[in-house]
Amino acid sequence: MNLIVVLISLLYLNGDTMREYQPFQTLQPESLNVKLLGYIEDTTISILDLAASEDGNYVYGVSEGNFVIYDISDPRTPQEVKRINSGLCYAVAIADTILLYSAWNHLVICSLKDPLRPETMAVETLSGRIADITLVNSIAFLSSGQTFAVSFMNPYDPIILDSFPLGSQMNCYSDSLLFLLKSGYGDPSETTWVYILDVSDPTDIKELNRIWLPGGQMTCVAAWKDTFDFFSPTYGHIFLYVLGGIWADYIWDVTDPLNPELVWEGRTGFGGGYWAYLHSKFSYVSNILEVYDREREPDGFYTVGYYRNSADGGKMIWTKGVIPMRAVYWFIKSPLAIFQFSGDTVPSDTTDTTNHYLDWVRTVYDHPRLEFFLSGEAYVSFSLYTALGAKAYQKDLGLLESGPHIIGLPNMRAGVYILFMKTNEESFSTNIVFTGGF
Repeated sequence: MNLIVVLISLLYLNGDTMREYQPFQTLQPESLNVKLLGYIEDTTISILDLAASEDGNYVYGVSEGNFVIYDISDPRTPQEVKRINSGLCYAVAIADTILLYSAWNHLVICSLKDPLRPETMAVETLSGRIADITLVNSIAFLSSGQTFAVSFMNPYDPIILDSFPLGSQMNCYSDSLLFLLKSGYGDPSETTWVYILDVSDPTDIKELNRIWLPGGQMTCVAAWKDTFDFFSPTYGHIFLYVLGGIWADYIWDVTDPLNPELVWEGRTGFGGGYWAYLHSKFSYVSNILEVYDREREPDGFYTVGYYRNSADGGKMIWTKGVIPMRAVYWFIKSPLAIFQFSGDTVPSDTTDTTNHYLDWVRTVYDHPRLEFFLSGEAYVSFSLYTALGAKAYQKDLGLLESGPHIIGLPNMRAGVYILFMKTNEESFSTNIVFTGGF
């Protein structure tokens, strides 16, 4: 309640007045490289979290009382297709065709073989409301009364592997480290702690360190490892965003979790950051939707796009080249708006099989690797994308001689991937299937 009063007061201090409800199309946006494709106008629901189906055609949203399915196969005309009264839901996540969502203190695990009819496979009861779900392979890290590591390798029989005796409002993961955000609400004089846990063995969670921040009301943490430019001084470093909206935003270098270093402090964009979603080399951050290039400035916020009427504090995801975003503001009432950033769209043509240098590429593997035959010497590079369009792996192989080649890949989840390969100046794309993996 206090936060709402403060926000309203700030509007009046800026010479603004409370505006009446307006649909999106009547607003005059200021934008850079981001466009609004479509939205749903609905004043009856406020989405708290969202996730996308494996093919990117459906978005699943949860709210305090409803589980909602949206069809975004045409992002210009998204539609609500189902609403289920499911009690108090706060978090949702998807791994392949497995959907996990929280119903207060229950973790519900569903099959999405039929994306319009989630079928419950198991329910695991924990202590306290489940506020956030972070998936790492077949492990779900849950923010509840405590922090739990739950294996859903067998989705019909989830197993609690370990717990850490501290709850948090959200968590994030990078490189075997789990970061817990514990922040006070309602009083900016309160403090914030970010706990750094070693989860390399999810059956034995260990606290490594904690970061203290002045002021409460921090809203989001997001972590990532810089793997973009081998010659960059920050290559291999792990960075942590801690976003606090109107109060402050921070970037910490947590490469050495025992000695974290503050590398940036300020306020992102226009009004500070509330939520962040990381995809490819870009960071999508809201209060209003801002896009930052982490490769260009890994220890800062280098703006490459924005849409400044995209609403307040919206959670978002990236799927199939678009950004579904919760868009709720007192003068914009939409549970879901869909944006597109021009710099991060996966090529749409996945059927280009013409390449004079490639004689063949295997398309089905029992373990992650890549096999192909070159008819001549060529410079080769490739990228693998998930079915949702997220970049899973990329590598520059340099100059290769003619003949067969076998390229080892890191552990990757079984499933369908889109391969984009470049030989000299010629491109090639096809679908790759890994039937085994982690």
